[in-house]
Amino acid sequence: MVLAQAQIEEERLDALRRLSIFRSERQPEFDAVVSNVAHLLDCPMSVVSIVHEDDIWFKAAFGLGATEVPRENSFCGQTILSDDVVVVPDATKDERFRDIPLVTGDFGARFYLGCPVKVDGKHRIATICVMDTKPHSVSEADIGHIKNAARVVEGLVKARKTEIDLREALTRARTDRHQAGSDDLHEAEFLARTTFEESRDGILFLDCTGRIRSFNPAAARLLECAEATLTNASVHDLRHGLQDVVAPDGSMTNPLVLAVSAPDSIRDREVRLTSSVTGQDKWLRFGARTVKSNGEQDGVVLSLTDITSDRRQADTLQAFFDNFPGGLVHYNSQLQLTYWNEEFERLLNMPRMFLEQRPNLKQVIHFLANRGDYGPGDPDEIAADRLERYGAGSQHAYERRTREGKVLEIRGTPLPGGGNVSSFLDITARKEMEGMLVDKEKFARSRLDELEAIIANMRQGVSVFDDQGRIKLWNRHFLELFGKSDGEIKRGMSLVDVLELEKQRGEFDEDPVEFDAALRRKLDAGEVVKAKFKHVNGTIIGIVRTPLPDGGWVGTYEDITSREMATEKITYAAHHDTLTGLANRTLFNLKLEDAITKAVHFGETSDLLMIDLDDFKPVNDTYGHDAGDTLLRQAAGRLKECVRSNDTVARLGGDEFAIIARNSPEEQDLVCAIAKRIVDALMKPYSINGNTIEVSASVGITAISSTEKSANAILKKADIALYAVKNEGRNGYRHFDCLPQES
Repeated sequence: MVLAQAQIEEERLDALRRLSIFRSERQPEFDAVVSNVAHLLDCPMSVVSIVHEDDIWFKAAFGLGATEVPRENSFCGQTILSDDVVVVPDATKDERFRDIPLVTGDFGARFYLGCPVKVDGKHRIATICVMDTKPHSVSEADIGHIKNAARVVEGLVKARKTEIDLREALTRARTDRHQAGSDDLHEAEFLARTTFEESRDGILFLDCTGRIRSFNPAAARLLECAEATLTNASVHDLRHGLQDVVAPDGSMTNPLVLAVSAPDSIRDREVRLTSSVTGQDKWLRFGARTVKSNGEQDGVVLSLTDITSDRRQADTLQAFFDNFPGGLVHYNSQLQLTYWNEEFERLLNMPRMFLEQRPNLKQVIHFLANRGDYGPGDPDEIAADRLERYGAGSQHAYERRTREGKVLEIRGTPLPGGGNVSSFLDITARKEMEGMLVDKEKFARSRLDELEAIIANMRQGVSVFDDQGRIKLWNRHFLELFGKSDGEIKRGMSLVDVLELEKQRGEFDEDPVEFDAALRRKLDAGEVVKAKFKHVNGTIIGIVRTPLPDGGWVGTYEDITSREMATEKITYAAHHDTLTGLANRTLFNLKLEDAITKAVHFGETSDLLMIDLDDFKPVNDTYGHDAGDTLLRQAAGRLKECVRSNDTVARLGGDEFAIIARNSPEEQDLVCAIAKRIVDALMKPYSINGNTIEVSASVGITAISSTEKSANAILKKADIALYAVKNEGRNGYRHFDCLPQES
């Protein structure tokens, strides 16, 4: 066992040495990761650590002055040996760490949450963690956040590995050119190219003059260029529908040229390409990184990713935002601002320039606190309190008065994959009316007629209860919202009496006495009680009950059905494909992680089916994209007919689909039956615009079980099975477990 562990450690160190990352140059991308995860988990310190044989070096650190520590007796030294997250709520109570210097010394570490980072599915070379000098409790959401951060670090390290692989391949090519002549040079160049041959992202290597020295088939496909056109071409002569982008000097420039002249400005740039075939626009993300040899710039590696589906999804979400009857804002899983509408900008008087910088939630709250929007007090303390309330991860609703005197009702709803959607409504008029009601109640009963007239003319439903919990006043809007007949409500009825009548009609399903007691406790404590109630007729009613100075309360009721439905549509659109209505890649990834968790922890197994439509591109080329879209919608309908209601059917993009099918030990052959149904169903002719169109499908299958915890590994197995079908002539299915395995 000791020898095996020593061998594993030696292999791990070899993998680390090949990356040349230990004590390497600082990179802003790593710094951004530790800063974001520290703010997200509300910890003062965060570190990406590279774990060497005896030392731990900090590739990026937030809140720490040190750059490295000994590996022995350290948190990260333990984490690098683990396959999962290491959680230490209070180090003084943990036998593994309570005696280490970081805990007993001046540093005084108490809380630690860390996750190992793998780069090849096997070797753990780094960790990412957050720390604090006070204990913390840890939620499942916190664990999810640190795992997501580890995946980001893994991606950054893999990008570095790709750059190193390319540099080594180029070096081999030059060596072979010098030593073995043109035949060996051709072989070396072929070996370099195969590094990228199977990538779905386009990759080009450009020399310092802008000449294309190497590219993969995906690059030619995404740029809509023949491979012969790209071979040894200069980017100065290429355009092929690419729209110019703004250069650092303010001029409009071809993005391919800019990747050579100013690669840092094309590191993460969205570029539009107008197709010469269809005339439609698609979007590519350009990522340029310089390649150096012997300290000199040797060229540029340019990656191309098709983000057309993401842009269309974003445009759909923005349309929802722009048509929402109030301010609306969305923060992603990293609590970074992604969408907002003009009403949000207007209601909060937010500078457009500040919003366009895509600040995170902490920065937005600090901006408002420093401006005095939350009232007097220390801005840092106010912001910390607001962030703590927001971080609870549950729905929230509250009211806030702006500096201009407007009263805003703010509601926040967490999204399943992380992040939040918040709405902002101007309720100044309503609050003024509620204030009038509270003030009027202080006067003698001689003013009752005036108060009744005010209530009768309000747009909201209103009811007034006295300190004994008996109704005194109400208006017609109150009766209409709850569907009550004339004469049902009588002065002096208790709230329990009113709820009992609703319960008899099936409109209220709680215990009236318990509900009344719980409500009275909150009101007696001076709390404004807000709630949402869904009537059996489908109307959603927003309810606000405000305590009166002398006891009792005022209830206001408003039809918020359209607002709630708009919020539901936004949530739905964020997780479904706009063309087919199927789950999109975001929801599919969540479902896949859930299936893996159920398999690992509860033994509930599933199968993953990856589906590609064969010969779909000629359909678009021959009949047009409208016909192609119609075929995709019909194919989606056929896929749903082939599976059960509890299976997940998703469109991942283009003509790629995926299915997560639940199974059991008694249903081992079920997935093959499903795959056969899919192949048979999708090859049936499609009748579109008077044309009969035929396509086929290739299906790759793999199991989701407790033996594999990595989503990427599962997807790779399904892809391998899928390409086995394509290599065998397409129009069929193969299971990964039935493929010949390499010895």
